[in-house]
Amino acid sequence: MNPWILAARPKTLTATIGPIIYASSISYYYAYSDINNLTILLAFLSTAFIQIGTNLINDAADFSKGTDNEERLGPLRVCQAGLLNPKKVFKGAVICFILASIFGTPLIIQGGLLYLFLGAFSLLFACAYTMGPFPLAYHGLGEVFVMLFFGLVAVGGLTHLLSDNYSLSAVVLASFQVGSLSCALISINNYRDIEGDRKSNKKTLAVRFGPQFMKFLISFFLLAPLVVGFFWINQGIPLAFYLPLIFAPLGIWISSLIIRTPPSRKFNRFLGLTSLYLLINSLCFAMAMRMSL
Repeated sequence: MNPWILAARPKTLTATIGPIIYASSISYYYAYSDINNLTILLAFLSTAFIQIGTNLINDAADFSKGTDNEERLGPLRVCQAGLLNPKKVFKGAVICFILASIFGTPLIIQGGLLYLFLGAFSLLFACAYTMGPFPLAYHGLGEVFVMLFFGLVAVGGLTHLLSDNYSLSAVVLASFQVGSLSCALISINNYRDIEGDRKSNKKTLAVRFGPQFMKFLISFFLLAPLVVGFFWINQGIPLAFYLPLIFAPLGIWISSLIIRTPPSRKFNRFLGLTSLYLLINSLCFAMAMRMSL
């Protein structure tokens, strides 16, 4: 595989696709057909390049800090494998952030000053995730970052751009659902790497609180979206609760696999399954909103 494609971590891009699907589905439901598809495309491209840039910085920074070494259990990382040098990967991240800014500029023009700040903070925290004097991922704040930016900021920001007519409670509910599933991805990743992170002083939640806590946390992130989905009934959209329940066995199965399996390379498969589960959940939500019109 091309090293740059590998460094971009395409399997994780469901964390970008999910919020886009949720936000556009909410906007379509409340505004019907009066939705700008170009805005959706630009939002996807902008956020996707921010995520890819974050992945590139993560690859280079973790290698430079000694976190990614020959004992790593996770998927191949290009710097650790010697496929690309860290300086080149950092330059790749800068290019991604420039592209994100280019695609995001029309959104800023459309949405105003608020979106300039959202874009700036997104880029800032993308760098601060594994770089700087207080790297978020090294202080147990990775899940908080994901819930905020892949949940509330992504869903709320795009929904507001697409339509002035929407339910704030629906946005918060959707943000929590898709944000939780994105958090499951990073929590599985951190639980798998618990021993290596402990040795390199990367104080993730897994390192701070241990395996039992992570089993509970991952199960919570996988299953809580289904439980809180009950509140879609109060929103007058019961299908948004019932349709995702069809695939609840997949979430329960992934959770049971993680509970029974000690951290190992098998977790890379669990990551792939969780990414698929996030995408399926998002598509079920979109279908439910469309059928509820």
